[in-house]
Amino acid sequence: MPLVNPLPMLRAAREGRYAVGAFNVVDYLTIEAVVRAAEEKRAPVIVQTSSGTIKRFGVRALARMTADIAGPSPVPVALHLDHGTDRATIHEAIVSGYSSVMIDASKYPFDENVRRTRDVVEEAHARGLSVEGEIGVVAGVEDDIVVRRDKAIYTTPEEAIEFQKRTDVDFLAAAIGTAHGFYKAEPRIDVETLSAIRGRTDFPLVIHGGTGLAPDLVRRLVAEGGSKFNLSTQIKKTYIDALHGYIEGHREENDILKVLKHAHDRLVEMIGEHISILESEGKA
Repeated sequence: MPLVNPLPMLRAAREGRYAVGAFNVVDYLTIEAVVRAAEEKRAPVIVQTSSGTIKRFGVRALARMTADIAGPSPVPVALHLDHGTDRATIHEAIVSGYSSVMIDASKYPFDENVRRTRDVVEEAHARGLSVEGEIGVVAGVEDDIVVRRDKAIYTTPEEAIEFQKRTDVDFLAAAIGTAHGFYKAEPRIDVETLSAIRGRTDFPLVIHGGTGLAPDLVRRLVAEGGSKFNLSTQIKKTYIDALHGYIEGHREENDILKVLKHAHDRLVEMIGEHISILESEGKA
């Protein structure tokens, strides 16, 4: 089916107390793996692209790749711009076939974040797209975004209410102690704040920094309000490990397609496991 706006699937997830997996891709193979895993699990899914992937392939090419793979698929697939910080890139995604975008202006003071987010919301809504915003600051490293853990700023329910009221943003990334990249110590996640934000708002909440979290913690975050669950670093690690493992075990082979198939199969398996943990299996 054509690429879909993710807002209806996220609203359904919020009501059903499950989460939709949002997986950051790096090429055609990873896009295909995300969609195939969703098909196997009969789950809605979000394909995400971040700045590094966009720099390599370009917005239009990524939109065409995803639309090409999603077109014959029976499950709903959305294409989302993750951590959009460059206004020109956000505009290009809006006009090139993406179905939602994130404007990450969280590094700015609250009022400036509101102004920048509202500007994107007005353009995106006029074209039928939904928008993710962020308040607070999620720690860690993702592409060219680097935030020290001691510089992370947690979201409060009051800020979430005010931000949504002033921006009309569709779903919100809540900073609750998760971090991009691998955790070097046991994460201290503020589940209570997530639950409080959910209880005082009516829009879907997004969990960034899904790599490395224990399955039981993921399930708790979903139960307490996480409706969109991002996974990026684990995609890259699984891809690299699969390539390395196959090549090391088959040094005499020269069939690149076999190498890529092995990586694809491992990605489908891993992504499918995460879809099951998020309890979105069978929700397509």
